[in-house]
Amino acid sequence: MNNTLLRGLLWVLFVLGVAGNAVSSLAGLSLAINLPCGIVALLVGAALITMYVRRRRS
Repeated sequence: MNNTLLRGLLWVLFVLGVAGNAVSSLAGLSLAINLPCGIVALLVGAALITMYVRRRRS
């Protein structure tokens, strides 16, 4: 998979995870919805940072 395409997909997943986390927190939804959205946002954010650091080093 192309790095640009992967990076774009990760950004979309990051925005969806953050938005899902924010909406579920503000709406007072179950932790079963809030927690996975937060974990997805955290993991995807870490992947984006890793890709950025690797790209800067090369």
